[in-house]
Amino acid sequence: MPGVHAPMHDGISMITKEMIIGEVVEKYPGASGLMANFGLHCFGCHANPYETIEDGVISHGFSETELNTLLIELNTLAEQSKKNTINQEHSQEKIVSLTENAAAEVKNMLKMQGREGFGLTINVKSGGCAGFMYEINFAKEPSARDIVVEDQGLKLFVDPEAVEFVRGAQVEYVAGLMNAGFKVVNPNEKKACGCGSSIGF
Repeated sequence: MPGVHAPMHDGISMITKEMIIGEVVEKYPGASGLMANFGLHCFGCHANPYETIEDGVISHGFSETELNTLLIELNTLAEQSKKNTINQEHSQEKIVSLTENAAAEVKNMLKMQGREGFGLTINVKSGGCAGFMYEINFAKEPSARDIVVEDQGLKLFVDPEAVEFVRGAQVEYVAGLMNAGFKVVNPNEKKACGCGSSIGF
């Protein structure tokens, strides 16, 4: 359809004008409310659930442009639903976790800095003599890409590209005179640099 730039998943629009209304609402329950807000108040109640989205929109007197707009909004909803499902799956999977000591230290730091509610970002960046380095920081909100994992009352924001590197890893806090800070204990590491700050996979 010319002019439609709906959100894509794996190169394919998840919801098209040819899809049956009942199927869309069944798969994405929020679609019913979105259609109602759009002005199609009979969707989800006495409308024919076997109509296509295009037939339903046209029969209500809406234009092709308005149909395109609705499709974009429906696909945005579908994409967010997909992301939420992935986040829930990863959260249940516990990609990465915190030791009790690390969790206590994070909570203490956030309280001391007036950042209660912030999350811990976990990423893997290229760098160092062994090839990679961990990057751990605090963030108020996850980025649009981050996978959110909850552990011990804290939120961990994991970059999707780091998932395969840190899967099964645990973040601990090491207190010492020379080297205090967070340390990642990761079974996926194949080598480590003598400096202690660079690792390889």
